Amino acid sequence: NSQRKSMFLKQWSCGTVIEEESKRVP
Repeated sequence: NSQRKSMFLKQWSCGTVIEEESKRVP
């Protein structure tokens, strides 16, 4: 179960980073 949670957190943080990067692009 913890493995599944860590996978979810990984995907979430990945999506957050991508969103932040796209915000920087004018």
